[in-house]
Amino acid sequence: MLKALKNIFRKGEAEQPASIAPTPSAPSQPSAPRHSQPKAETPRETKKPRTDKPRRERPAKPVDTWKLEDFVVEPQEGKTRFHDFRLAPELMHAIHDLGFPYCTPIQAQVLGHTLKGKDAIGRAQTGTGKTAAFLISTITQLLQTQPPKERYMGEPRALIIAPTRELVVQIAKDAEDLTKYTGLNVMQFVGGMDFDKQLKQLESRYCDILVATPGRLLDFNQRGEVHLDMVEVMVLDEADRMLDMGFIPQVRQIIRQTLFFSATFTDEVRRLAESWTRDAVSVRIEPKSVAADTVDQ
Repeated sequence: MLKALKNIFRKGEAEQPASIAPTPSAPSQPSAPRHSQPKAETPRETKKPRTDKPRRERPAKPVDTWKLEDFVVEPQEGKTRFHDFRLAPELMHAIHDLGFPYCTPIQAQVLGHTLKGKDAIGRAQTGTGKTAAFLISTITQLLQTQPPKERYMGEPRALIIAPTRELVVQIAKDAEDLTKYTGLNVMQFVGGMDFDKQLKQLESRYCDILVATPGRLLDFNQRGEVHLDMVEVMVLDEADRMLDMGFIPQVRQIIRQTLFFSATFTDEVRRLAESWTRDAVSVRIEPKSVAADTVDQ
């Protein structure tokens, strides 16, 4: 019996390897390292050229549908309208936006002469609208004359000099408001601000109207960054204060048209004005003719 059991176990052991042995197959090549085996990759989609992709268009600027007929100002006795001077539509559009229906006394008296290219000497207090008076004249002059074909950065076509940083900033803001539909570029240079930053601004685009304090203007000019030989119009605002600061009149030989404004006219200021202007029209606005306190032209 024991012998029979041994035979059975031997038979089972002999059969077991046969039952689990794998089916013989052709000898396989030695497997390469795992990292070098090419993996089956799903085919990537070929990227389309950028030109084939739908481009994301920038929203178009709204079409300016403004017309001069939209700026209706009825004639009124004793008042002068801006319409009476036949200003450029782009300038009238800006005046309309600012809400200036009628000229102030200084504007009514000065514009009739300066728009014809004449020099002007204006005596007017703050709040009379003198800033808008010389800006409208300056902008009109630039719009009526084409810039030179050979033009370089750092060559302003109009120069406005004011004695203080605050006044320069305010004039530049008013100029930007009045030129926003004209394509003219306005820049401001004042002391106390980064010189290199202002220089980069000057080098980035053409300058049509430059508003500056005397010190910073001379600084740029002496460094050869600003050239004044292309200046067509020059404005001296608050000239009496600039005299007190010792401003040296280096640029008068290149001036084409000069608008000279001052709150007070001493003999010294008058002599300076006469030396900087040619056949200038003189306008004097007395304090009783000053515009209302609400006027911010």
